[in-house]
Amino acid sequence: MLFVQWHIGDWVRETHLLSPLERGIYMDLLVEYYDSEAPLMRSHCDRISRAYADDEREAMRFVLEKFFILQGDCYRHTRCDEEITRYRNKQAKAKKSAEARWNKGSGEKSGRREHADEVQTQCERNANASETQMQKQCERNANQEPITNNHITTPDGVVDTAHEPRAPRAKVVPCPDDVTPDAWDAWLQIRRDKKQRSLTAYALNRTRAEADKCGLTLQQAIDYCITRGWAGFTKEYYDNSKNSQSSNSKRDKGWGDIDSYSPEDYHEGLF
Repeated sequence: MLFVQWHIGDWVRETHLLSPLERGIYMDLLVEYYDSEAPLMRSHCDRISRAYADDEREAMRFVLEKFFILQGDCYRHTRCDEEITRYRNKQAKAKKSAEARWNKGSGEKSGRREHADEVQTQCERNANASETQMQKQCERNANQEPITNNHITTPDGVVDTAHEPRAPRAKVVPCPDDVTPDAWDAWLQIRRDKKQRSLTAYALNRTRAEADKCGLTLQQAIDYCITRGWAGFTKEYYDNSKNSQSSNSKRDKGWGDIDSYSPEDYHEGLF
């Protein structure tokens, strides 16, 4: 055996009463047993344990009687036999698995070669059969007008194929009657600078509703947005801004610098 598991706890428990000489002899006998994977011949034990003096032979006889079983002319060890059997079973299983993989690989290679030959033959048949069909199809296509999906006819009757139809742009919300044009233009410019989407009627109605919650008119809400550089208006952000001003603090419970943010940072996509 090239490898054997060595259980330290079992070794200490079984040999803690042995003398150093007896432990050394026991170790020599175990090493020979595992190396040869066979029981120890009775006549070879003196040579294996190197027991030449009387005290050494006495120690060897004690170890053999305590840990080994005499069967005929051989000494057997139960734990060694179990480990050797487990080792051989593991080897046989690994060999069987390797042979199965090898046989499977050989079969797959043979099957792949046969499949490749069939594919090659089928490709040759398809090439010969499709040549005539392609010729007929080319003749039919020659008699047909080209079909295109991106033709655009101008008012003058000219067909423009360079551009595909574009989706119509969203309608620009006009300035409400209750907002001055100057304030309206200034607010829209702030939104453009902040790369906001076009203002929709829905977003404007939400802004008016948020202003009503604060007791403000739409004009007052937009003026406040212009003052603070906001692209949108919400009651929550308005209240926090007023609280920040009243406490002369630019930071309140994690809100950060109120002038450096806008409501869309917390309500992305609403306006």
